[in-house]
Amino acid sequence: MTAKQIGTHSRMHKTKVSRAVARLASRHLIERVANSDDLREAFLGLTSTGREVYDDLVPRALAFAD
Repeated sequence: MTAKQIGTHSRMHKTKVSRAVARLASRHLIERVANSDDLREAFLGLTSTGREVYDDLVPRALAFAD
């Protein structure tokens, strides 16, 4: 998923998405892979550390939401 897709899906302003992406990347929770068709864009994905955090956080968030 790209940052633009995240912004559209979450209805967040692109500045907030950009800052969140930068912060997550600096913490090595996500990685960017350049889009070879459009070098202005990058695909984002969880790193192994990011996946661990996600797997720990989601059940807690779901339990909190109930």
